[in-house]
Amino acid sequence: MALTPRVLLVDDNAALVDNLRETLEDEGYVVATAGTVAEAAKAASSGFDVALVDLRLPDGDGTALTEKLRRDHPDAAIVMLTGNATVETAAAAVRAGAFAYLVKPATTPDLLLTLEQALRQVRLQAEKRELSRRAQVAEKLAAVGTMTAGLSHCNLPCSSGAFARSRRRSNRHSSSRSSWCATRLRGWSICCRTSCSSRGRSN
Repeated sequence: MALTPRVLLVDDNAALVDNLRETLEDEGYVVATAGTVAEAAKAASSGFDVALVDLRLPDGDGTALTEKLRRDHPDAAIVMLTGNATVETAAAAVRAGAFAYLVKPATTPDLLLTLEQALRQVRLQAEKRELSRRAQVAEKLAAVGTMTAGLSHCNLPCSSGAFARSRRRSNRHSSSRSSWCATRLRGWSICCRTSCSSRGRSN
């Protein structure tokens, strides 16, 4: 949602459009206008937060336009306007996904109140999406942390085992060398004793 609320006003009554645009701009809204379904589709491509859509337009039906705007801009809210309120048109507006339904000419307080309620709904939806996004990011980070911790625990025993095997091999090697040295020393000692004994007898 934009920092300054954007309103798309779709109605073929030029005088009504000028009056509503002036009122909304005085309240701080950014207003885009369209008089037909085709113009509305083009204006909507720039983005909007709330659309005020007349039920009857020169080149189409406001209900069908509301359905299209809801599909193309699911984050926005649509308020339908009509000069001939009936149960059927109200039901059609609800089925099309309209947030609210106003009868023309709506009073300024009613119009502004409905717009504020629609914008509150848009903000709540945006906050929910942001919270959901943050939760997904947190879950991914937690999964990465768990995986990293698991790998660390796996590496420690392996390293210890390799170190132990290396020590055992080293100890065996040292033991073999010690035994060999001891044997050699015993051999020299025997040789020395035999040699000395021989010299003694000869003397």
